Amino acid sequence: HDAVLTATALGDARALNRGGLIRPEGFAGVLGRYRFLADGRCQRDLVVLTLENGEIVTIGEVTGT
Repeated sequence: HDAVLTATALGDARALNRGGLIRPEGFAGVLGRYRFLADGRCQRDLVVLTLENGEIVTIGEVTGT
């Protein structure tokens, strides 16, 4: 899912290039934001979700892993 979201965001911004991939604000992923670094690594902000009474609830977040 994240790959499709990335391609869509880059296409919408007409930024299908390296600069578009390493943009500082990154991309919205299924389980949190992520960004590609200039050295090729991927940095993710992860969200841990659970179901409580039929509702999706965030129980934890980790930034920049």
